[in-house]
Amino acid sequence: MAWIFDMKKKYTFYICMIFSLLTLFLGGCGGETVPDPPAVKQLIVLETFTALEQRQHIIAMNKISRLRELDPTNVFLANFEVLERNNSIINATQAKIDENDLKKALEVVSTGILKYGRHDDLMDVQKKLKIITRIEELLTIFRAPQDSDQLNSAAIQLKKIGEVYKPASIFLQLAKNKIAEAEIMHEWEINRAVIDLVSQIDDMQKSEDSDVPLLYAILENVAPTHPVLLKYLEYLNGDKDVDLTIYPEENIFATADENDEDEKEVSDDSSPTIKQEKDEEETKEEKKGGWWNKFSF
Repeated sequence: MAWIFDMKKKYTFYICMIFSLLTLFLGGCGGETVPDPPAVKQLIVLETFTALEQRQHIIAMNKISRLRELDPTNVFLANFEVLERNNSIINATQAKIDENDLKKALEVVSTGILKYGRHDDLMDVQKKLKIITRIEELLTIFRAPQDSDQLNSAAIQLKKIGEVYKPASIFLQLAKNKIAEAEIMHEWEINRAVIDLVSQIDDMQKSEDSDVPLLYAILENVAPTHPVLLKYLEYLNGDKDVDLTIYPEENIFATADENDEDEKEVSDDSSPTIKQEKDEEETKEEKKGGWWNKFSF
């Protein structure tokens, strides 16, 4: 994953600070004469500069701490230490992002905030990571939504994030597509529910279950113009001749027998030789896969 935190400005600032350090410890300014600093300070400042150039944050932190020990009242060094420590936390956070471990990345920066305080740069990184983590969660929902409500809610959330957080605007069109998809899914769910409800009414009517009126009431709520409901309302209004049968029972075996008779009229397998060959062929087919292979749908 590419770097999501712009470090160039930070390093420009750090280089300016190091230049100030060099000015403080290695020489003077204007025409004033400043005593030469101890050699150890010169060495630590140069090593700090090298560590920062190479983005070796742990080493840089150690060098800055050593400088503070030599000059504990230096406010400049105190601020510099805070900045580099925060930068070290951000760098560790980015390393986890590059490993595609957003959860661990958020843990790293959150731990840094708890330990060292709510500094603006750390809070900004934490905020971005929370947004990125939420986007990833929403995209996961898109792949396998439980129902239309969950899909619609996730799409609306992503749309709001894309409108407020500029880098996430690339997901705006996807969010709009998913909102439309959720509407289609919702209609399908309603139709599926109505079909299941009507089937349940049919089963309960055949068994003369006393809860049938309750199911009709539910059907009236979700599909007030459904033909099954309209017939039932006619029955309630006094038309006792209305046939409330929804799915008439059929004798599937009779239908199958009729098909068998038709096949007998068409086929001509009366000769013993043809019958023997047919039986042998059927035996081969059964050995290949099973009796169901003889059916064609």
